Amino acid sequence: MSRKIALIGWGVAHMLFAAHLIIQQGINPQQLIIIDTFQDGGALQRSWATVCSNTTYQQFLTAVEQVGLQLSIHDKQLYPADSQTPLYILCQLLHNAIKPYIVRSEKIYDSVESLHLENNNWQIICKNRQIQSAVDICSLAPGADPRVLQTGIPQIPLSAAINANILHTYLSPNKHIALFGSAHSATLIAQNLVMAKCTVSMIYLGEKPFFYASEGAYDGIKHEAEHIARQISVDGMGGAVQLINYNETLDVHNALLKADYSICACGFDTSNVPKVYVNKELINTKKGLKYNPANGEIAPRLYGWGICFPSISIIDGKSYMDVSIPAFASHIIAQTQQISSLLSVRLE
Repeated sequence: MSRKIALIGWGVAHMLFAAHLIIQQGINPQQLIIIDTFQDGGALQRSWATVCSNTTYQQFLTAVEQVGLQLSIHDKQLYPADSQTPLYILCQLLHNAIKPYIVRSEKIYDSVESLHLENNNWQIICKNRQIQSAVDICSLAPGADPRVLQTGIPQIPLSAAINANILHTYLSPNKHIALFGSAHSATLIAQNLVMAKCTVSMIYLGEKPFFYASEGAYDGIKHEAEHIARQISVDGMGGAVQLINYNETLDVHNALLKADYSICACGFDTSNVPKVYVNKELINTKKGLKYNPANGEIAPRLYGWGICFPSISIIDGKSYMDVSIPAFASHIIAQTQQISSLLSVRLE
């Protein structure tokens, strides 16, 4: 009897992971159990489809090839190599490429509520069922939800704010918006708001609002976001955007008093994970699950990937989360040898 691995969540991280296991590590697709309510490619497809990736199309193609997948010549030439690409395109390409390899994998359309490690096996409790057979290894890639601040005024969700067409359904001209954040998404939202003829208080945390990749910042903004940020720095995009440091309490207070809406573009919350019990003891914390970024390990034979459990780079003593499709692929490839070895052992 072959060992089983449950992939909980079916977004880009687990699609890359499945490809790597099957194509490069020789794992039988029948050893995979894929658990996801929609099985559609994850939040990048559902919530962020129209957003352009902040990595290039060539970087995406390289990541796909690194895990052993091959795209057609037509797909490889779909966009210029140095261009940014809508995320739904990348999701669809990856979803279609992995599809033939997982035909024989078990797919469960449900969400996982809790995991229980007992007698060296994982029991999985889903919202609508319990998986009957014990699973040897579990892998988590549940994605993450945008962080929400309690501002005391109506709030436009990040996924709506970043889509200009949806954002316009909330707003009429001359509305004032308190926008928390100044990184990639925040700059794009600021532009959307200005185009909707609104004014913006852009509230940032840190010594300065913008850090640019072109100036050597490790996770600095780039491409269109950099162009917008420089416009804001020069003249506030024609005076429509005011920069406010988060530590200037009175200025933040006044910005919220006059704001019609707030928008939070200041990171993601990684607490949307199943409850995990190891020998009947709950290991979750208020912030989610602790893990080892070096090898993705959360607990014995429980691993995590993607935006919820990324690799971490330390530059000049500061930690940066590596959140991108190329970073996910590199993290997976570097750390899956132990998982593959466990899966390769047959149970008698």
